[in-house]
Amino acid sequence: MADGDTELTAEVLQGVLEQARRRGSLAVDEVSAIVQDADLSPEETEFLYSLLNDMGVEVVEAEEEEFSDY
Repeated sequence: MADGDTELTAEVLQGVLEQARRRGSLAVDEVSAIVQDADLSPEETEFLYSLLNDMGVEVVEAEEEEFSDY
């Protein structure tokens, strides 16, 4: 990732992390889209998952999130 991309990635990730913190969870598909859109390296992807875990954000299957009330 180039230095110019770092700022954009930081902005994108900050927004995602704020949303995740409010909701308490993210769907696996959402995390995959973030990783793909931000063109994260494997190390950065691992860091993202670690950060989400440290924040208490669950990464769940979409079905689990949709049917969590049942």
